[in-house]
Amino acid sequence: MNKAQSTYLDLLRLLAAIGVFINHSATTLTPWVTPLISGHGSECVAVFFVLSGFVISYVAENRERDASTYIVARIGRLYSVALLAILVTLVADYAGNSINQEIYTRLSSEPRFYQAPSWPAVLSYLTFTNELWLTHKVVGTNSPYWSLGFEVPYYVIFGIALFARGNVRTILLGAAALIVGPKILAYLPLWLMGSLTFKLCERVKPSLLLGGLLMATSVLIYVATRTVLWQFFVPMYHPWSIWALAKGVIYFYPIGLAVAINLIGFSSVARHTEIKVFESGAISNSISWLAGASFTLYLMHLPLVFLAASVVPDIAKTPTHGVVSIFAIYAITLILAEFGERRKVAFRNAARYIFTRIPLARIKKGATPS
Repeated sequence: MNKAQSTYLDLLRLLAAIGVFINHSATTLTPWVTPLISGHGSECVAVFFVLSGFVISYVAENRERDASTYIVARIGRLYSVALLAILVTLVADYAGNSINQEIYTRLSSEPRFYQAPSWPAVLSYLTFTNELWLTHKVVGTNSPYWSLGFEVPYYVIFGIALFARGNVRTILLGAAALIVGPKILAYLPLWLMGSLTFKLCERVKPSLLLGGLLMATSVLIYVATRTVLWQFFVPMYHPWSIWALAKGVIYFYPIGLAVAINLIGFSSVARHTEIKVFESGAISNSISWLAGASFTLYLMHLPLVFLAASVVPDIAKTPTHGVVSIFAIYAITLILAEFGERRKVAFRNAARYIFTRIPLARIKKGATPS
């Protein structure tokens, strides 16, 4: 993967996080923002799934060649943000409730987006079991956390497929499928699209024309899905029936396909010619630095959005206040990232201390336990 491709992945990751942030802010802080800009939150999560499959496949092939390294990297990445996100949620919701309880009382009428914090829900967040089968647990106002209830099972399933062998792998994969349930399994192909896309990007023909056509096609697929298939939209986390689950699949699979085709197209262009805007050190470093806090922005923005709305009840009526609040919340997440996401090496080292002492964690790809 060259520098331009790496920077482009960072840019997509950053834009997806901002897309979710803008989508949620429009319901409370900036209702005057047109849906053409703010109406892509759920689709941005589909982008995350494809990017996740792509990146995890890349690091598994190039850096994480044994189970211990793979597990340690995932734990370092997840808990460096998740623990702080839960803490920020509890503190922000407590403060917001103390200032303006009416907002949170109104939110409690929609349990998909808000549930009063409870220890079982917090435990489900800590163990990433909040979306198993037909459950949908929410801690306070941090409803975006739901996607980790999908992502982490995908990490586990991919890790089993990669490092286990023979009957052990079959049994473990079957057990994982039974534990996570149909909802999570239904969207596994979105994640696997990213894994397959990584392989195809390594093999796609370098071509400015081909790459340009593929990227243009990806935009057309996205627009067509948003317009023609919008009637099938159902949130991934809320399949109240088999038909609802099927409708969501019909809608989100083309979104994932559009992302995959876009990545392949960009790879074709980047392997054919130098893309100066992504090769520039200053631009590339800036994008990468901002993207390095995108996980924090995604997981911590919503409690801060509702806290801002509780502090200034009429904030949505004044566009200036809305814009200021957006930038203030983004700045706060950049600061928070310094205490969590950008310290993932420390979490990784702690996890390594534990897992390097587990014999099974040292099984390498292709090895069979003795």
